[in-house]
Amino acid sequence: MAPFDFNAWKEMASNDPHEFERQKKKALLALVADAKPESRQALFEMIEDLCSPSEKTPLEKMVEAQNKMMESAFLLQNALRHLTSNLGFEVQQTELNPDLKFIELIVVAPATVST
Repeated sequence: MAPFDFNAWKEMASNDPHEFERQKKKALLALVADAKPESRQALFEMIEDLCSPSEKTPLEKMVEAQNKMMESAFLLQNALRHLTSNLGFEVQQTELNPDLKFIELIVVAPATVST
């Protein structure tokens, strides 16, 4: 993939908004094609939301997308807590890393009873 040229995209957006939108959607769909199969549908829906015409500003659309990603991360965090507790483990701490690269769980094995 070629390096992103902000100035070229900015110029295209100013001079030819229709071509800018076409190229933006093309670039985003290429990202979807490169994604893991299980992630493609969610990415595609997010791109459709970001690219669809609306009264929202680009910043409002970005904030909405970020909120959806955070909601998904918190759902995953809760699912991990539930899974570990169902397996008999105690979750002492769960931390959602701010850069969303990982969710850290500190899990303690259940105490075993010796007889």
